[in-house]
Amino acid sequence: MSMISKSVIGIIILVVLIAGVLYFKNSQAKQTPVTQPSPTFSTLPDQPQVVSTNPLNLDQAVIPPVQTITVTFDRPLRNPKEVNSFIEPSYPYAVSLSSDGKSIIFNFAQPLQLKAGYTLHIQQDTRFNATTTLGREIIFHFTTIDYSGV
Repeated sequence: MSMISKSVIGIIILVVLIAGVLYFKNSQAKQTPVTQPSPTFSTLPDQPQVVSTNPLNLDQAVIPPVQTITVTFDRPLRNPKEVNSFIEPSYPYAVSLSSDGKSIIFNFAQPLQLKAGYTLHIQQDTRFNATTTLGREIIFHFTTIDYSGV
């Protein structure tokens, strides 16, 4: 094969590659955009967000019966009297706020029952300031440890 025919073949290959790249880019631009699902309440930036819990990963956690539970938000709550919450099955507890007001602290009046399941509800009308409420219910399911003695 002569040097000219190798050059022509190289140019043809280059042209085909460039045409392929241009075609691919053009076809990507014409695709219908994928519609993202509507954001859930937990991703809306104007609503309070849970940033941490203690114990860590409270939902589905196994905790000791004397565990204090803390739920921390990205902004301060108004006051402990405006934290609307309950636990199932019903169990006596007190609510307080951390010094910066961002954490709800749940202190149980007595140790929880061993090997029992509980659901903690923080209601949507829990108030953060004069115009902001939680806007949705937050639910944590947890169980206490099983203890069979020594």
